[in-house]
Amino acid sequence: MSLFLFAATVYLTIDTGNMEPAEQIAAILRKHQIKATFFLADEKTKRGDTSLDPAWAPFWRALATDGHKFGSHTWKHSYFRRDLPNGKVAYVPKAGPTEQLDQAGLCAELRRVDQRFHAMTGRHLDPLWRAPGGRTTPRTLEFAKRCGFRHVGWTPHGFLGDELSSQTHPNRRLLADSLRNIKDGEILLLEHGVSSWSVLAWWQQHRLNRHVVRWGCYWNRDILKMVEESGLQVLEVQRKHLGTTYYVRCRPPAGPAVGVGPQLQAILS
Repeated sequence: MSLFLFAATVYLTIDTGNMEPAEQIAAILRKHQIKATFFLADEKTKRGDTSLDPAWAPFWRALATDGHKFGSHTWKHSYFRRDLPNGKVAYVPKAGPTEQLDQAGLCAELRRVDQRFHAMTGRHLDPLWRAPGGRTTPRTLEFAKRCGFRHVGWTPHGFLGDELSSQTHPNRRLLADSLRNIKDGEILLLEHGVSSWSVLAWWQQHRLNRHVVRWGCYWNRDILKMVEESGLQVLEVQRKHLGTTYYVRCRPPAGPAVGVGPQLQAILS
């Protein structure tokens, strides 16, 4: 996970994935008393279960107690590709047949996350959702709105390339665009990167295509190189999980960070 803080207001949003750095992320947020919005799907984890398996109940209960917000990321984490002539929407998994969802089917897909979350934590989700991959259609948004969920994506200037090819969307250009264009109140998407272990870094590159197909994640980005090329003043770097999880504390090149809220300023100072 990489964290770049240099806008006046930062909305921190985190989607479920393989959950490997989940405890580390929670500890960082707790240490600095920072609140985030988590978007939950029942995704495969590195330990062999799924992110909404009952075994994760203590983790989600602790985050709920900490005061974070929670939204639905759909149960299956398939992709909404298009609106269909029959009034339904195409819901396409990474592998397997395409589903056709009407309003009741889409609402059930969002609410199933809420039901599991309530069973684990005793509280319901906030009325928010995020489409997997950020891919929506007009009918998808309307269906979700009718069942009480408002879509929260990420703004173009705060998007750091999730699910984009590093070949056609190089890190340097993505970061430069964010640094140049990020505005107060925009939403940032956070990602992990390439390992500091040469053998594992080679393996990440070797297995990249298979990893993308299975998890929808490009895991070979060089986060520290992105920071170096940005010109930011680096104050602290921590790396965990064989160097694939990044915590970068930094400030703009000249002078202190401007307009950052008190909780985020505590990290920068």
